[in-house]
Amino acid sequence: MNRILRRLEDQCWEERIVDGEPIWYFDTERYAKLILLEVTNILSTYRLKVDFIDGFEYNCVHPIQAIEKHFGV
Repeated sequence: MNRILRRLEDQCWEERIVDGEPIWYFDTERYAKLILLEVTNILSTYRLKVDFIDGFEYNCVHPIQAIEKHFGV
């Protein structure tokens, strides 16, 4: 698993007391929010430089490629 996803996952485990017994609970909603935060942080700093020459794009990196690279996909 990607180190970034593992770091986010580690932040989502918490110990809860159920019927007097401690159990570990994984907060899936928090995990989803943290992933979205990572993606929006990438997109907020993203700058796209596109040169159109004869109708073709040059020097173009799509935001999806930046996100895939960040998460190691």
